[in-house]
Amino acid sequence: MPTLSGADWSAIRLTLELAAASTAVLLLLGTPLAWWLACTRSRWKGVVGAVVALPLVLPPTVIGFYLLVAMGPNGPVGRLTEALGLGLLPFSFAGLVVGSVVYSLPFVVQPLANAFEAIGRRPLEVAATLRAGPWDRFFNRQHPRAYAGGLGGDLRPRRGAGIRPGALAVGRHAGLQLRGAARALRPAARPRRRRCGLMADVPQPGAAGTATGAAAGCARPAAGIEARFAVDYAGFRLDVDLRLPGRGVTALFGHSGSGKTTLLRCVAGLEPAARGRLVVNGECWQDDARRILVPTHRRALGYVFQEASLFPHLSVRRNLEFGLHRIPAAARRVPLDHAVALLGIEALLERMPDRLSGGERQRVGMARALLTSPRILLMDEPLAALDHRRKQEILPYLERLHDELDIPVLYVSHAPDEVVRLADHVVMLGEGKAMAAGELHATMARLDLPTAFTEDAGVVVDGTVAEHDDHYHLTRLDFPGGAVWVQRQPAPPGRRLRFRIHARDVSLADHLVEGSSIQNLLPAIVEEVVGADTPAHVLVRLDAGGTALLARITRRAAEQLGLRPGRRMWAQIKSVALLG
Repeated sequence: MPTLSGADWSAIRLTLELAAASTAVLLLLGTPLAWWLACTRSRWKGVVGAVVALPLVLPPTVIGFYLLVAMGPNGPVGRLTEALGLGLLPFSFAGLVVGSVVYSLPFVVQPLANAFEAIGRRPLEVAATLRAGPWDRFFNRQHPRAYAGGLGGDLRPRRGAGIRPGALAVGRHAGLQLRGAARALRPAARPRRRRCGLMADVPQPGAAGTATGAAAGCARPAAGIEARFAVDYAGFRLDVDLRLPGRGVTALFGHSGSGKTTLLRCVAGLEPAARGRLVVNGECWQDDARRILVPTHRRALGYVFQEASLFPHLSVRRNLEFGLHRIPAAARRVPLDHAVALLGIEALLERMPDRLSGGERQRVGMARALLTSPRILLMDEPLAALDHRRKQEILPYLERLHDELDIPVLYVSHAPDEVVRLADHVVMLGEGKAMAAGELHATMARLDLPTAFTEDAGVVVDGTVAEHDDHYHLTRLDFPGGAVWVQRQPAPPGRRLRFRIHARDVSLADHLVEGSSIQNLLPAIVEEVVGADTPAHVLVRLDAGGTALLARITRRAAEQLGLRPGRRMWAQIKSVALLG
């Protein structure tokens, strides 16, 4: 066995010291750089990525030459180090570290960036709505990755990652093609105020550090929600100015792509491009004019995402406790046991998310949001991913939330049956604008909105159980303007029940028709007659003692009856759809 000389041991020691120093610098520099490349929307992303990838494109001798020039006595780095009294770096240990870091940087940055992208932005957004601050989210949700497989699973090179010397396109995360870098240098038509995901949601200069402090910077309006936002994306613009009630369920209703989820994300502080003003029951969370921007984790909100977004590595109990433990004990208004009982998830607490059905996951997501003791609850189409059976399981729990919560709820949906069953108020969105906003019953009865021209057009009525007819198995529901008989309901007298009367189920007569199978007859006055979605039909709005009704009849029948505003008619209701 050969004997190592002192020079040999010196070389080994130098190699180990260089490896240790380079590794430390690479991790300290490469990790935040990889995170930035994975999440930023800055136009400089392509330029930075291209610079990082240069060692993969240029031969080592060329890289070494450029480093010598930069760190030499006439180079910018050399002049800086001499001015700082550090001397010149070439042929020093520090210079070796710099050279090793520059050459190895892309091999560290790319796997890390791919790992961060594989995790995605959603876990960070979920953690932010559960009061996790920036570093809390970073270390608990991303570094190391808190999923099965651990950090090692994140750092394994992925097929197609493209870490190959000489290759210009070295992965999809950084846009390292030269044409991408060139595009990045051009001015982009996007707002200047950008934040890198959720790590940089520190209040802007002059912004208050807490929601309470921020509220002091705004005039305090009456209880309610003032939401004014403008968001510009390629091919889409959200521009709304809303005044919403400070309690009850407000439905954000519209077709896909109308801006419902974008508006909800603006309220949550998850849209970095959003400009405007947001005041929730007297607390100002955003006001661009005063440079106030309260970050998401400091907003007292609960957010229920469309796909539940439970942390897969945590049990149901630990998912619930994630947000609960980040709320000061004195500020907790919703006990764990109460939320568990309210959503009926007692038997699920020790299960993992992959052992839950879709409906169970959504109930856990709702309970988790409630345990943050929010002042506003945001729900983004919580039933959209569920089949009909699972929806019917969840709806009773949503109704319980409606009855028991004394906070405003913003509920996104494009399903009319959900809106009419749960909402007190409704905002109808279309092409990024608010087409209408108001109390549910009045808004659903309007004839100047697209909802009136659908097959499901109709009105919503809140009635009270007046009596039961056990012989015929019927229940009478009283409401302002009259009463209707429906199939026997288990509810006791005095219980309020909501029902819907579709326009297609209402016919009209100019006198009280006797001897008919239609039992629900109401006197009404014609208020308006407009054309329907087909030339053969018209829509008629009526006033039945203060309760609005809609009728869809043929144009021929309307002319034969001589319908006009003020005409007294009898509304014949063929069927009533109970909600809940």
